[in-house]
Amino acid sequence: MKYKIFFLIKYVLTKNIAILINGSRYFHNYRHTSNILAFYSALKQNGFEDTEILIVSYEDITKDPRNIYDKIYFNPKKHFEKIDIIPFNLTINNILNVLYCKNSKIYDLDETSNVFIYMCGHGGEGYIKLCNREYLLYPDIKKAIMYLCKRVGKVLFINDTCQAESIFDSLYQIDNLYLVASSERNEPSISTQNCSNIGPSLIDNFPYKFLEIIDNCIDLDLNVFFDLFDFESVMSHVIHSNDSRFKVKDFFVQRREKELFLFMAV
Repeated sequence: MKYKIFFLIKYVLTKNIAILINGSRYFHNYRHTSNILAFYSALKQNGFEDTEILIVSYEDITKDPRNIYDKIYFNPKKHFEKIDIIPFNLTINNILNVLYCKNSKIYDLDETSNVFIYMCGHGGEGYIKLCNREYLLYPDIKKAIMYLCKRVGKVLFINDTCQAESIFDSLYQIDNLYLVASSERNEPSISTQNCSNIGPSLIDNFPYKFLEIIDNCIDLDLNVFFDLFDFESVMSHVIHSNDSRFKVKDFFVQRREKELFLFMAV
């Protein structure tokens, strides 16, 4: 008797996704565009495609008539590569829809995905301002982040605003979530990079420190990495979770792995 054996091989591609949110608008908030471009540039250098990075920003300030350059500078002599930022209507509902995965770039996230969220702009006790018109409040943020964490593998959430820690509270209890705040309660987030030719501050200190060290820190765990954000450099107290299971490369290096499933039929 002869037997025929058939093998069915199924590949599932796993990948990381980044969501970069600038909650402000207008040219005097130039630094907030620089902030998201700092993380965008690092992600691109480590294998991310534009389809895997969602930039949420009200406007492209390179097109502002007050901007004498066509690029965004993060110190007086260095700039980011120019990209086209597609304007995004910054409302509470639209931001929450992103976190609930109601966007074409992230609608198919599942437990094989890791998600990096970076949010910058203006904040206060328990809220983040959106274009100085609306306030995204802690309860809404908490509910959306809890939903996202149930859907995906791991989440890294960095809030880079004044009083950034104030929107976290009980979120520390979520097992697959790593939290980073660029400032404590009742503490401002600081920018010290300036250029007289441009006018407004160029970039906040937290992402500037990130740019300085990320290339040599990909293999570190997040605890060690964010401990490097000292007060002398950032000029605020960076607060972060304490969990050595989370690695820098879990979120800042794109995975091109294929999970293999093998089925056999006789």
